[in-house]
Amino acid sequence: MIFPTTLKDLAFQWYDHQGHGTFPNWISLRDEFLAQFRPLGFFDRLHEQVTQIEMVLGKSITFYAIRMEDILRRWNNHSIPNHM
Repeated sequence: MIFPTTLKDLAFQWYDHQGHGTFPNWISLRDEFLAQFRPLGFFDRLHEQVTQIEMVLGKSITFYAIRMEDILRRWNNHSIPNHM
């Protein structure tokens, strides 16, 4: 219920033109909204970050893991298994 109040301009217009009940849950709304408004090449840049990520000298494995988790969190449909 709060989400629409955070939108303005084109984002609000997009949301306002969706039919009532279009999104059965928050995840479907989130995914559709992000698909609509993320910049072109967004996933390509994330893919590049994942394939080129390197540990930073002097940083812990935890730091590296957190960087990787952040990239994968933004790339919600990455299809990389959790165990990897």
